[in-house]
Amino acid sequence: MTRLRSSVLAAALCAALSLSLSTAHAQVFVRQWGSQGSGPGQFTYPWGIGVDASGALADGRRFAGVRELKAILAANPRQLARNLLRQLIVYSTGSPVRFSDRAEVERLLDACAPDGYRTRDLIHALVQSKIFLGAH
Repeated sequence: MTRLRSSVLAAALCAALSLSLSTAHAQVFVRQWGSQGSGPGQFTYPWGIGVDASGALADGRRFAGVRELKAILAANPRQLARNLLRQLIVYSTGSPVRFSDRAEVERLLDACAPDGYRTRDLIHALVQSKIFLGAH
């Protein structure tokens, strides 16, 4: 009987806790799917659920959708190339980019800058670098 009481008590506490948590935060439910078109909330292929794609970056810049986010990110091609290069370094070497690698990363970016940081150039520069060859 004690075991049954403790189970019932535990279930009641869980129910009370979930009730208090659900009332503390307003629940947001999707009430309709996106429609076909090119306006806000519309899709070329309306088989997906509508989402709020607005947000803010860590530095406070706000964007209303994915196109504005792309424009913000594309405004600084060197930073975008730096991030891609860092990800390629992690993928190709299996180790994170270290503080001591910063100068080499900047040298690789400088070498790729004249041609607009093409992905092909970044990869070619990386595989010839001290970081990739382990000579640093």
